[in-house]
Formats: sequence, structure tokens, C-alpha cells
Amino acid sequence: LLERQAAEARKRVIFSRADLNNAQASLKATRGTLDKELESSLASEQTSISDLAEVQHALADFGARQGPRLGGPQYELLKAREQSAMAWVESSRFRTEVVSALISINQSYSALWNQRYDGMVGTDSGKRRTILEEFGTISKKLQSWREYIQRQLDVYTAADRNLESRLAGLDKRSPIRQAVQAQRDAFNLQKAQGERLYAALEQAGDDLQSWREDIEYIHQTRGFGERFQDWFDGVLDAARRLWNFELFVVEDTLEVGGKKVVTSHGVTVGKSVGTILLLLAGYLAASFLGRRMRRIMVKRFGTSEHQANLIRRGFVSLAIFVLFIVTLNLARIPITVFAFLGGALVIGVGFGTQTLIKNLICGIIILMERKVQVGDTVV
Repeated sequence: LLERQAAEARKRVIFSRADLNNAQASLKATRGTLDKELESSLASEQTSISDLAEVQHALADFGARQGPRLGGPQYELLKAREQSAMAWVESSRFRTEVVSALISINQSYSALWNQRYDGMVGTDSGKRRTILEEFGTISKKLQSWREYIQRQLDVYTAADRNLESRLAGLDKRSPIRQAVQAQRDAFNLQKAQGERLYAALEQAGDDLQSWREDIEYIHQTRGFGERFQDWFDGVLDAARRLWNFELFVVEDTLEVGGKKVVTSHGVTVGKSVGTILLLLAGYLAASFLGRRMRRIMVKRFGTSEHQANLIRRGFVSLAIFVLFIVTLNLARIPITVFAFLGGALVIGVGFGTQTLIKNLICGIIILMERKVQVGDTVV
């Protein structure tokens, strides 16, 4: 029943530009109050530090007068006052941290209100989806922050119980009791500031959850056109992630100023596909130029078909090799990546094809010297 009522209420939620302006004005007024409180907190922190220094100076003078026989009621009173002053310094600093955190929350709220307006009024489904993701991420951070503050509150509660037990064992007329009570007051102030910050974080979390539900309802009730656009954007995003997917990382060593500097960069699917396409285009261009060159050599220079084909193949092979080196350089893939694999491949191919290569070289020499012509009989 409550869910149905909440769904019906979301249908009637209207967030106008005027509502956004009112929210921003309220945040601005709150920011002014927090700035003044921060100045007061910093002044209190300096006062607490001065009080601590004064007590520590008195304790040092007392120790110098007493010498090795340090102790007695006066010493215990000074130690209690020192602990109280240290507690107030810590409390003042924590108050400053809390007020600074509240200012940060106030600044973040300003951006979050703008995002809420864009998510509820805007028509860009992709931007709305991004806002929902950001709200989810911020909610998780707020949850972690609340858990940390809760642990701090538990520490302050335990310290308060210990000081309460200590006060119960002190005489009401004891001067030490006043110092211990002041120390307890400092811890209670820390606890109050912690509860204040926890409440602000909890309120921010509740607001974000409510805003997410409102924006999700708008997102779920969008029309067919927006749904198709979302699907298309999702396909593009998946293709973009696949294109930028990192296959492996290569490292290159450079020498700068006499020192070796190791740089690393990833080889993505996009770089690999681009390299292959560039090699394919270069191969087609080299093959076309090779065929043109062969026809010109045969028709204009009277070169035989066999020699023209031999020169064409050599030209195409050289062009592909140069293109391969240039392509790797453009893709920032160092040739050393293929050093080990290429070395092993060359050794294997060399042993396996040494006879074939020897015959090939002999054939090339015979063709170049023209000792054997077409139609000759080899006996």
C-alpha cells in the first residue's frame, strides 16, 4: 500500500525552476551561517591551544621545582587540567572539521540540486542515466562516511562512561573533579558535533534516495522514442568500450639526459583494427603500383615478363615491410614486442627452408645473368 501511495505521489511531483532557485537561495543562506561558525570555531581552537600551552608550562615549572620527587595532590590536579585542556583542543579541532565537512556538503548540495532538476525536467535520457549512476555512487560514499562517524560516536560514548565512573569516585569538593568534569564536557561536545554531522549525512542520503526514485520513475515511464535512443546509446557505449578495450600493455625504454626512462602504453582493439586496416590498404596500394610498374617495364623498356614479375614482387615485399614498420610506429607499438617471437620464427624458418632459399637465390642469379632463356633445353 505504501509503495502504491509513493508511486502515486511521484506522479504529482513537479520540480520547477522556481523550486530550484529557492533551494539554491536556502543553501546560500546556510553557507553564510556555516562560514561564520567556522571562524568562531577556529578562534575557539586557538584559545584551547593557548590554554593547553599554559597548563603544560605550569606543569613543567612544578616538575622543575619538585625534582625527582614528582607527585602529590598538586601534581595530580595539574595532570587532570592538562588532560582536560588536551580534550578541549581535540574537541575544538573536531568541531572545525565538522563545520568544514558541513560546508563541503552544502557545496555538493548545490550541484546535486542542479542535477535533480536536469534529471526531472530534462529530456536527455543518457544524461538522466548518468545522473542516476552518480547519485548511486555518492550514496555509497555517504554510507561509508556515516559508518565512520558512528564508530567515532561509539568511542565518545565509551569515553563519557569512563569519565562518569571516575567522577563518581571523586569527592564533590575535590578540585580535580572540576577538571575531570571539564574533560567530560569536551567529549560531550565532540559527541554532539559527531551526531550533528551524522544527521546531516543521513539527511543527504535520504534526499538522494528520494531523488533517485523520482528520476527513476520518470526514466521508466519514458516513451518509445526515448527508449530506442537509450538502446542505441547503449550499443554505441558498448562498441566504444570494446574499441578502447586494452589487449596488452607495452613498455618502451627511452634515454633522456643520460637516464633510462620506461614508458608504458596500452594496445587497444581500436589500435589493432586500425593497424590491420592500414596494412590492408597499403598492401592493395602496393599491389596496384606493382602491377602498373610491371606493365610499364614490359611495354616501354622491353623487360621480359619474368624479370618484371621478379622486380614487382621485390617492390611489393619492400613496400609491405616499410609499411609495417611505419604502421607500428604510428600505433606506438615498439618493434621489440615481436623481437622474441620473430627471432624464434626466423631460426625455425631458416633451418626448415635453407635448401629452398638456396635454390631460389640460384634461380634469381641465373635470371639476372640471362644464361638460360625461354625455349632453351637443359641437359
